[in-house]
Amino acid sequence: MVVVDAVVVGVTAAADRPDELVLARPDSTGQQRKIGLSQPVAPEIASEVAGQVRLTGEPLQKVYSGVFGRGQTQFRPVKPGVVVEVRVEASVAIFTNRLRPTVHRVRPGLSVRDLGA
Repeated sequence: MVVVDAVVVGVTAAADRPDELVLARPDSTGQQRKIGLSQPVAPEIASEVAGQVRLTGEPLQKVYSGVFGRGQTQFRPVKPGVVVEVRVEASVAIFTNRLRPTVHRVRPGLSVRDLGA
């Protein structure tokens, strides 16, 4: 497991009260690629994220929600802008996570550009 920064690209439940976050990181070309659905977030983190995310207006999408890619859940896409610190499998570098990331905190001093490629 490693600790990395990721950008929030979706939320489950409502944007003003997210339960889980869909997270992404830039690949080697700079494109944001999903690293997965987080574990349920703590109420303090949910409140902080809720105050910053903006829905894209796109329809609900699906993401794998179970261990090893089993199960799916729907999420609301949000504009990439909120950066969070997560604990995730080291395979995050090659986008093959099997387990769901755990969000530790919101990183208000960082932007999506700070994540780099």
